[in-house]
Formats: sequence, C-alpha cells, structure tokens
Amino acid sequence: MAIMKDVAARAGVSVSTVSFVLNGIYKQHKVAESTAKKVLRAAKELGYHVNSSIELSPSSSVRQKIIGIFFPQENHATDLGKITENIYQYTAMQNLACNIMIIPYQLKRLPEIIKNIDWKNLDAGIVVISHLKEPLNSGDFPDELPLVFYNYSDSRFNSVSCSSTESSKQLCDIIHTKGYKDIAVIEGENSPRICDSYFKQFLELCEQSGIFVSAKNYISVENSFYGGAIAARKLLNFNSRPSLILSANTVLAQGAIPVFARNKFFIPYNTELATFGLDSELPYLQNHIPSLTMVVIPSIEMFHIATDLAFQLIENPEIKPVHRICQCKLVLNESLSI
Repeated sequence: MAIMKDVAARAGVSVSTVSFVLNGIYKQHKVAESTAKKVLRAAKELGYHVNSSIELSPSSSVRQKIIGIFFPQENHATDLGKITENIYQYTAMQNLACNIMIIPYQLKRLPEIIKNIDWKNLDAGIVVISHLKEPLNSGDFPDELPLVFYNYSDSRFNSVSCSSTESSKQLCDIIHTKGYKDIAVIEGENSPRICDSYFKQFLELCEQSGIFVSAKNYISVENSFYGGAIAARKLLNFNSRPSLILSANTVLAQGAIPVFARNKFFIPYNTELATFGLDSELPYLQNHIPSLTMVVIPSIEMFHIATDLAFQLIENPEIKPVHRICQCKLVLNESLSI
C-alpha cells in the first residue's frame, strides 16, 4: 500500500508538498499548478487514495472538510499508513467527504504544535497518543479546539481508548495453565508501535500474576522484521531454548519465525508464541504460517469512532465531550493454543 513518502519519491517533491496537494490546500502554500498535477498523477499511478473533489482550476472555491492527524514522530510509519487508509475507507463507506492533513509532532512538544497550528485551515484534529503513560496536560490546550484524542482518555475533549485488561488476563491464565518452564520476551527498543504499550501492561500483569521472566530472557532489538530475526538468532544460541515466546508486536514475531524454521526450531512444535497486534493485521495473520495467536488492539474500530467524533465536532462545535472505550480480544491460533 502506497503512503505519502512513496508519492513524494515518485513525484520528486517533499512529503509536505504531497500533503498540501492531496489535502487541497496547495494554493495557500504557493505550490505551482504543474507540481500539483505531477503529485496527483504520481498518487494515481501508485494507487494512493486521491479525493475526487480536489480541483486544480483557479476557479474552485469549495473547500472540503480537513481533518488533521497529529501523529507522534517516534511512532512507526506503517501505523500511520494503516490509520489514514482506514479513515479514507470509512468516510467513503459513510458517504462523508474529507481530506487528511498529517501533522507530525515530537513527544512533549504536542501543546506547542497544537497552539501554533492555523486552525482556519483545519476543521478538526485527531491526536494520536501511542504511549499509554504519555505525560499529557490537556490544560495546555484551549477548550474550544475541535480535538479528538485517540488512545487516550480526557474529560475535557472527545476521546477514544481501549482496554486490554480482560484479554491480557485470559492470556495470563493460559500461560499459568500450560506451565511453561522458560519464557522469552522480544520487545522493540525504538520506533514504538501502537500495540507496544499494551504489551508492557501485559508484562506487568504477568509479574503480578506470578509469571516471571528471567532478565536474561528479555531480548530488546530494533522494532522491525530485521530486529525480530536478530532476536531469533540470539534465542537459538541460548543453552536452554524457550518453551514460550512473547512478542511485543507482529512485525517482530514475523521477523523471528522464518529464522527459527531455517534452524529446525519450529513454532508451535518446539516453542509456542503469542504476540500483540492490530485488528487491521488479523485477516492476514490468521492465514500466516503458523497463524498467530494475538491480543488484538481494535485500532480500526477506534479510528472509526474518532472519525465520527471529529465530524460531530465539525457539525456541532458545542457538543458535550464524550469518551468511548473499546475492548481488545484474545484470538487463539496455531502458534499458541489451549
């Protein structure tokens, strides 16, 4: 699936230029008409969603609603691609029309970014919070801003979050019942993904439940397929190979599994594996070899709700703030079963 970075590379322009063109605000940012046409052509060639209402003629005066996605720079870019694609698909299904503007921010600098945005160019904003324990003082943001917080709970603003408590407890109960002797953990050390924070919560619950993992069995690697492969090689060199592997996310798990297989150490026969992942990955990973047991974060459902709340704010800025909580679910597949 193409993302803005791919469109920018094909058109030979910056990502910000692509964002201005695809969000229909290129004229305000003095982007040449010829450049705008080149960006749209590149987007269509790559199959990137282009809103049909974007006009290149100077006479166009109708502006579509623009929703800003405030996205943490430290988070993984593939999560952003899935987020924008989900929003476009959902708005099309609901017969809603909007453009998306990506606004990256650094952790701890979110209030500054939000205050400096020209809200004349945005109708609403969805603020993605990837870290569950992110120190955020919502008092830094004016009440009148049309903000929806994703993966966060705030009484002053519309927000949507999810709970993994029940599904994590179910996985803990299975681990207790099966009585694994050696448990290993693979976690990412950079570019965190949205599900990584829920994985950390799960590990805390494991410890509270009497499930302990030796410090030497924690493998921290680059948060990528390559990192997962490195983790697998390290685990293969252990004197005692683990009977259970817990992975922070599906990318690390998918990077590790082929390395184990090439070394005749197969999942689930020689070791079992459980991971955390997003619901957008579930259809593919249920057909993965082996199919992956996952605590599934309902990211699609959460963004559908966030998008609905954003449109409600656009239509009625005085709407009373609401908060919705979605539930994670444990999906048992071949890599770990009862």
